[in-house]
Amino acid sequence: MILNIYSVDIQTDALMQELIRSEFSDYTIIAAAHRLDTITDFDAVAMLDQGQLVEFDSPARLRARDSAFKEMYQIQKGVNRMSWHTSVLSLLSSVSLH
Repeated sequence: MILNIYSVDIQTDALMQELIRSEFSDYTIIAAAHRLDTITDFDAVAMLDQGQLVEFDSPARLRARDSAFKEMYQIQKGVNRMSWHTSVLSLLSSVSLH
């Protein structure tokens, strides 16, 4: 299944996430995540920059180290107040595949 869920309110998104996890648990899901909370339980995350793979690991491991995923996650959670554009672009330019 390929998903790109973008313009829905938080309650609808929560219902959709519950449905996806209950009805499609045995399927491979490729999701373009706009709310990173929706993929924290996924097996793996691939971060791309201009079509190039810059990070690939589990969400937990990416959040445990300096990574573009961690930076974006912290910005969405309000932990990091730096602008998304400034912080993520600087991180992506310095990240190497691990």
